[in-house]
Amino acid sequence: MKKIIIDTNALMAISDFKIDLFSEIKKCCDIGYKLCIVEGTVKELEKIQKEQRGKEKQAARLVLSLLKHQNVEVLEGKGTEQYVDDQLVTTLNKEI
Repeated sequence: MKKIIIDTNALMAISDFKIDLFSEIKKCCDIGYKLCIVEGTVKELEKIQKEQRGKEKQAARLVLSLLKHQNVEVLEGKGTEQYVDDQLVTTLNKEI
């Protein structure tokens, strides 16, 4: 089973562009897969929800709810990277 790791920007696009990312991934993938995010993504979304207002706050709240509903696996952060993008790259390198 392959892991598909989704980043914060792709998740926020759910609200920004009114797309059903999870259905679109399902349509595109004819392989067994598990949807995943890194720990830093959850922290970014929680920070947006806490510190932002209006549309961004609502989008982060929606995404966090969808992640739970879709049973998206949270991968433990690999290393001590400060930036989530670095955490993603390190996690990808460890998963391959």
